[in-house]
Amino acid sequence: MDRDSLIEGYFHLGINYTEILAFLVLCHGICLSMRQLKRILRERGLTRRSRLSPVNEIVDAIESELQGSGRLLGYRLMHKRIGLSHSLVVDRETVRAVMKALDPEGVERRSQHRLVRRNYHAKGPNFIWHIDGYDKLKPFGFCIHGAIDGYSRRIIFMYGRSVSNQRIEAWWSMLRKMETDFWINYFKDLREVGLYCDDDILHVQCLKFCYMPLLKEELYRVVELWNLHRIRPQSSNEHSPPGRPEVLYFLPELNGKVRHIHNVTLDDIELAEHVCDGQTGMDDSFQVFKELASIIMEDEGLNPPRNPDEALQLYIDLLGYIEDIM
Repeated sequence: MDRDSLIEGYFHLGINYTEILAFLVLCHGICLSMRQLKRILRERGLTRRSRLSPVNEIVDAIESELQGSGRLLGYRLMHKRIGLSHSLVVDRETVRAVMKALDPEGVERRSQHRLVRRNYHAKGPNFIWHIDGYDKLKPFGFCIHGAIDGYSRRIIFMYGRSVSNQRIEAWWSMLRKMETDFWINYFKDLREVGLYCDDDILHVQCLKFCYMPLLKEELYRVVELWNLHRIRPQSSNEHSPPGRPEVLYFLPELNGKVRHIHNVTLDDIELAEHVCDGQTGMDDSFQVFKELASIIMEDEGLNPPRNPDEALQLYIDLLGYIEDIM
C-alpha cells in the first residue's frame, strides 16, 4: 500500500494526526512532518471538519442500530459505530440527542450503570495475552473465544484455548453490555414462543446456520470499535495506560514501553494450528446441514440474511422445507 493510501486508512479509523505520524515512522519507516501530513490530507479532501451528514441519514442509521444489539450502546460507542459502519460524519452531541429521542428508556437505563475497575499491571504489549471462552450463548450453539493483550487491552483474535483470567473476563462483561445481552434475550424469546427447542438437532443447526454470519459480523465490529476507542486515565490504577488499544499495542514507544513479542518456529505454528483445528473445527453434522441448507437456498431463491428479522424468516423457511423433505 502506498504512503497516501496508508494515511487515508489511518484517518478513517479516527486516529489523530500525531498518532498517524507515529504509525508511519515506526510501522512503515515513513517519516513526515505535521505540515506534510496536513497537506496530503487536504489534497485528498480529508478533514476532521467535513460537512456533517444529513440529519435524516443519521437518524436512519441510529434507528437501524437500535433494532439490534446497538440498543445496548452508549452515545460514544454509537457515534463510532455509525461513523465506521455507515460512513457518516456526525458529532457526538447529535448522536446523543437522537438516541435520547429514539430510545429514552435505554438512555436512562445506561445512565444508572456504574463501572468498578480493578488494578492491573503489564510491562508492555505482548508481555502477556489473556485467553478465555465465553459461554453465555453456548446453550444456543454459539461458542466464542477471545484473547486480549494485557497491556494495551487490544483484542488479538476471536478463538483459542479457554483459560480463566482477569483481563479477558473484564472484556466479556463489556461485550455483554454492548452486544450479547441482545442476542441472549432474542434467542430466549424464540425458545419461549416455541420457535426454538434446545433438544431438536435441526433447530440447533438451523439457528447456527442462519445467525452465525450476523454474530461474527457484529463481533468483529465490536472488536474494531474497542480497539479504536480511547481509554481514559484511571486515577486508581497508574499502571493501566490511557489511550487507544490499537495505538498502545503497535506504538508502545510513545509511552516508554518496549515490545515483548517473541519469534516462534514454523513447527510451533503448525502445532498450534493442529491443536486449534481440533478444538474449533465445525462438527460433521453441522457441515452436512450447511450443505443441505445451501442447496435449498439456491433452489428456492433464498438470500443470506442481513439483519435479525431476515435471519428469522430464513430460519422458519429452512425448517419448513426440511420438514417437507423428511
